[in-house]
Amino acid sequence: MNRIVHLVLSDDTFGGFEHHVRITPEITSLDDLINSIVGKLRETLIYHKFENARVILQGKNFHIHGRVFSDIVNNSVNDTIYVCNH
Repeated sequence: MNRIVHLVLSDDTFGGFEHHVRITPEITSLDDLINSIVGKLRETLIYHKFENARVILQGKNFHIHGRVFSDIVNNSVNDTIYVCNH
């Protein structure tokens, strides 16, 4: 599969952070997508030495609502998937 999913965080602190994820056999759930964007944000914060922001990120609980993983994978339209924390 060669599908790329566009993820965007919807959050008061980190809202607007974007990440593109290629769907591979290792990506099998919504949680995998969430972990991918949160992990990318964490790497970015660590790289730029934003320690306080990284600590804030640890307390966040992100989710995707209104979507089913199989629909995201099989959808041929490259729309934006919002990963929310509210």
